[in-house]
Amino acid sequence: MRDEREDGVRPGTSGHQAPAVARDKPPESPVREAAVEPARRTAGKFNRDLLLEKIGGNRELCGHLLNIFFEDTITHLQAIRSAHQVDKAEDVRFNAHTLKGAAGTIGAVNIQELAFRIEMAGKAKDLSAVPALLEELEAEFAGMKEELQPNGNTPL
Repeated sequence: MRDEREDGVRPGTSGHQAPAVARDKPPESPVREAAVEPARRTAGKFNRDLLLEKIGGNRELCGHLLNIFFEDTITHLQAIRSAHQVDKAEDVRFNAHTLKGAAGTIGAVNIQELAFRIEMAGKAKDLSAVPALLEELEAEFAGMKEELQPNGNTPL
């Protein structure tokens, strides 16, 4: 068995890297268009600087990640609402935890914080605060989407 460290590959990884994304292509979606604007922190909803730093300044990748985040967030919000309606605290906790991680990854700090609070409610099996937190989370998400997609187009 070869020692992966001798090959310059970190142990536990395959050594494969994602292909580079061309940076000179025009934006293909409203989110990509928004991602091409100068990096800035936006009203606490989304920290573009943080995301760009994490991905090496690749603005096209930034737009792609935001599209995925938008789709996944809609799914998780629906799952949290459905789980709350049938009093499934573990499902509330799981979906909020997953959303919290995704929000943290892209720099949506307010969404991350609200998802954390919902996660803790699910963990404590006390879902009484979930409707208000979910309403606040949905408003925060809507504000982020509106800011990054002012013309209202879908993420893709």
